[in-house]
Amino acid sequence: YKETHQFYTNIRGFYCAVFCRIFCSILGSSFDIGSEGNDMSKLQETVTFFLTKQRSFIMKAMKKIVAILVALVFAISTGTVAFAGDPNGPSPYSIFGPLKDDDRYKVDSTANPYLAVCKLIITYDDKSTAGGTGFLISPTKIVTAAHCLDLKSKPDSEGNIKYNRKAKSIEILFGASGSNTSHTAKYSRTISCTSENTIVNDNWQRNNTSYDYGLIILPDKDKVVLNSYFKLYSETTDNLKTISAGIVGYEHCLYNTKFTNYQLIRGDGTIGSVNSYKLHTRIGGMPGQSGGPVLDGNNRVVGIYTYGANKGDIIEGTLTDSDWNIATRITKSVIDFYDDY
Repeated sequence: YKETHQFYTNIRGFYCAVFCRIFCSILGSSFDIGSEGNDMSKLQETVTFFLTKQRSFIMKAMKKIVAILVALVFAISTGTVAFAGDPNGPSPYSIFGPLKDDDRYKVDSTANPYLAVCKLIITYDDKSTAGGTGFLISPTKIVTAAHCLDLKSKPDSEGNIKYNRKAKSIEILFGASGSNTSHTAKYSRTISCTSENTIVNDNWQRNNTSYDYGLIILPDKDKVVLNSYFKLYSETTDNLKTISAGIVGYEHCLYNTKFTNYQLIRGDGTIGSVNSYKLHTRIGGMPGQSGGPVLDGNNRVVGIYTYGANKGDIIEGTLTDSDWNIATRITKSVIDFYDDY
């Protein structure tokens, strides 16, 4: 940002100098900026001097501008905004280690158990859009993160609230595949959101990360009949610390990973630490995977992926205690919430 700002400052000064020289030349004035004379050779010298002095500066700034333009073109072409799970605002990326070492892999979205995982394309009441993930636990009940449905960010240091939105409609894709510009799905549903079919835990309060889980209820006419559905499983704390686990979901971001936003991705690893409400892990996850299942070795759901590491971006080097991806832990009270519907 600083380099780009300085670039614009210098460009502004450059054009002012050029304008003054041309204006003075036209009037036949002897006035000049920083030197004697008013002939056009002085103008040429000024331009040459400016470009020589600022060459490396301009190149750096232009590279940044090109990168920004590429991201904007992608965003416009997809018509969506990247969305991740941090309730204080989108958390950029949460891959641990260099991106080239990203060990997540694509799974068959049309095969069991993954056909029960869905991509959510969410339109909010403020007309913004975002992406998330959900999964079926019955023909009509889709589990997801609460912040995918209802989000009000905490005020920043100046008291500003960046996000204050509720889901208005959701496009739901099962068995999605393809590129960001051309994709298909085995099943698709679209719902208009109401308090009866998009529900969050009463304790969520729009930014309480300990209760970041929600429910989408499909009408009977739109139920999705599959051979199997995911099972929510309350595992003991000791066992959670030893099991192999996987995070499954659809990306929905502008970062240049090796996956498209319509490929179902799985990352494997272990659970790092556990408390009464959350699981901490360094299994890779990206924006859009919020609401996806955290699976144990038997593909039972032990958590709901919610948001990325606080540090953001691709996290390399020495990791700190804050560098964790977070999931809502499946407990008896979480299971009871879904059983009540």
